[in-house]
Amino acid sequence: MSFDETVLRAMLRLARRQTAAEEAEIALRVGAEASRVRASLRRLDRVGLVELRWGRATRLTLQGLAMALATLPPSTGVSKAPSSGESQAAPGARVAATAERPRRRLSA
Repeated sequence: MSFDETVLRAMLRLARRQTAAEEAEIALRVGAEASRVRASLRRLDRVGLVELRWGRATRLTLQGLAMALATLPPSTGVSKAPSSGESQAAPGARVAATAERPRRRLSA
């Protein structure tokens, strides 16, 4: 994984926690110097994956969000679309064999 992808993933984690994606915070998350993060953010801004906003936190663009999500490891849930003979499961639900009963979901 490239350093730029690592920066995108760090920004995604910060966005999920509703934390501002400032250079110092990103550098802390990726374990690099702020100057290296700054150079990466400039490259990512040039290709349209982040939006640099001077004096404010940098943010992911929709393209950057898609790229950051694409770098995540596959989830443990359903990873393929059902074939024409299979029923569609609810998002996040596991597909159960026809002889088994589906597991109940515990409420949080």
